[in-house]
Amino acid sequence: MTSIGYIFVIVSVLTGTISAKFSNSTFPDGFSFGAATSAFQIEGAWNEDSKGETIWDHWVHNNPSIIVDHSNADVASDSYHKYKEDVAMIAELGLNHYKFSISWSRILPTGFNNEYSLKGILYYQNLINELQKHNITPIVTMYHWDLPESIQELGGWLNNEIVDYFKDYAEILFENFPTVKHWITINEPKQVCVGGYGKASKAPFLKLSGEADYLCAYHVVLAHAAVYNLYKKSFSKSEAIISMALDGAWNIPASKSKADADAAERRRLFDFGIYAHPLMFGDWPQVVVDRVKAKSANFTSSRLPSFTKEQKTSIKGTLDFMALNYYDTKVVADYQTADTSISYDNDVGVNISVKADWSIAADGNTIYPDGLKYYLNWMKKTYKNPIIWISENGIADDHLTTDDFDRIYYLAGYLSAVLDSINKDKVKVIGYTMWSLLDNFEWTEGYSMHYGLYSVNLTDTKKTRIPKKSVEYYKQIIKGRQIPTPPKTTPAPPTTTSTTKEPTSSTSENPTTSTTEKPTSTTKEPNRSTNLHSSGFFVVFATTVIYLLFKF
Repeated sequence: MTSIGYIFVIVSVLTGTISAKFSNSTFPDGFSFGAATSAFQIEGAWNEDSKGETIWDHWVHNNPSIIVDHSNADVASDSYHKYKEDVAMIAELGLNHYKFSISWSRILPTGFNNEYSLKGILYYQNLINELQKHNITPIVTMYHWDLPESIQELGGWLNNEIVDYFKDYAEILFENFPTVKHWITINEPKQVCVGGYGKASKAPFLKLSGEADYLCAYHVVLAHAAVYNLYKKSFSKSEAIISMALDGAWNIPASKSKADADAAERRRLFDFGIYAHPLMFGDWPQVVVDRVKAKSANFTSSRLPSFTKEQKTSIKGTLDFMALNYYDTKVVADYQTADTSISYDNDVGVNISVKADWSIAADGNTIYPDGLKYYLNWMKKTYKNPIIWISENGIADDHLTTDDFDRIYYLAGYLSAVLDSINKDKVKVIGYTMWSLLDNFEWTEGYSMHYGLYSVNLTDTKKTRIPKKSVEYYKQIIKGRQIPTPPKTTPAPPTTTSTTKEPTSSTSENPTTSTTEKPTSTTKEPNRSTNLHSSGFFVVFATTVIYLLFKF
């Protein structure tokens, strides 16, 4: 048992003073701190050593205008050649784990298992060995959005054959990387399916909302389960654990009405539960089944594919732990429309808004640490108290700086929320992963958004890594296993009002600011019309933590 305490910080801002209160509790023994990246975003070497073309290579090279700054990831942060330097940074930072992804096309240049690249396999073996030499746990993602173009030409995630293609790819990974003990099959399937095949915001940029996104989800679930069952049958001696990294925004009902409370829960189940429910319980969330079926009157069957009895058995219980990528909170209201057009948004049926006193990051995500706490507690109740790993959480800025005080306050706020979840709500959170280790190619935003703990000098052929202020602060957290007092600085910390109470299922505060926009799906995509700093009012960020030693 440790003493109960709080750190009070008075921060001067442009037009006022913000009083912030952070937890002074200690993280449990065994709690793991890490950072994350993905292959396409950092590796570069896009066509070296027989690597095949990905859907992002294809789109960026043939349609450069889809990228805000018309850049590409041909070289990116050049981690393919600088992995030893990156691991040295990770070791110096003191991280316990590093989440990275493997490029499918670097292992299988054609996308299929008829040909594989020894140099590609060797690269990842060397990376894994280098991490383990420094006692850093590799958390390895099999798929982080960079599908081989050859497979997309056959339909990609809309083709039922992808279940076997993905299993074949995974089998090669299991055979060649037996020392990996933590696997993520697919990172953020909502972005893959809704973004890639529904709303055309991600590669392959298809706009088939209300049909393709559900077919994609169906194949994603089956592919994950096929890989999971393959491992348990043929590779279980390696004793690894397997999950899928799911993203979602916390939704606060816009009013005290039951309709808005139901809308907030419905959005969670469409965005997160549509993947988690099948893998935990063996079928889609019932509200998703009912709403899609009700809006499929002119179809011969529901637009949401049904699982067979055998499939339900094979997919159920195929998450050894739950992995959450968390970035955003929204206020949600029920939305009913006479519009009969087929779309994912019309199926969900919500309006989203934000509160006027919430700070907004450069990527358009709200800064509300309590949202993470509420999401973790919801996962505990909904999925029967699972072990949870926070597999991504981070903040963007849209300017080059190493004085990233916003990121420091972000870390203090969100890690306070994690401590509150562990100690007060008894949620089994065992790890936290910062996105990202270093600045990288941020998809359609190119290099205009910066999430990294380390900056990368893109104009330097050496791609020099430069630590930001947040590196030293995160290092202090990891070493002391507590949240130290953030430095006093001019910029306002990302905070929210401490008086905002998370409602029960039937109550809520009214949002200060609301919108009447048509329903939408919040993603990590930036909105550069917003910025982080709120001014002209006072806000208080508070997380109340009562520490009780908790061992997993």
